[in-house]
Amino acid sequence: MKRKNRKVASELKAQEAAIHEEILRVIVNARAEYNACAMAGGRYGMAEYARLVKLFEGVSLERLNEYLDLIDDVRQSHRSCFSCSMKFLAFCHSFCGERLEERRHSYKREYDEATGGCRLSRDFMKEVSDVIWRAPTRPAVDFMPS
Repeated sequence: MKRKNRKVASELKAQEAAIHEEILRVIVNARAEYNACAMAGGRYGMAEYARLVKLFEGVSLERLNEYLDLIDDVRQSHRSCFSCSMKFLAFCHSFCGERLEERRHSYKREYDEATGGCRLSRDFMKEVSDVIWRAPTRPAVDFMPS
């Protein structure tokens, strides 16, 4: 029985590592995008980031904060594009969910401050929400041990 428990624990650790690598791949690929507009329509950025919602479900709060810090760094590298910057904020707002209320409010405040003084023809929060809603429910990394 102990041998089976160790095997399951080992498989779970391997899956956690695979999920971590997949999350990092998605986050870092947005930075590596050749164009300053990683979140532009038709590009992989929006759909890839929408997948993060599911991948973030099982991570610890500490790890989620680390990922959000990394996404904030990526957002800074795309600050020359207002639309992409607002979409990154909207994604981070969504990623926080109810687990990180204070940080979620901080993202919302920053978003409102950035968009409040201008008349926008677009609602970036809605665009992100729509993409998340359409995202596949099954992540690319399998969560269940074989």
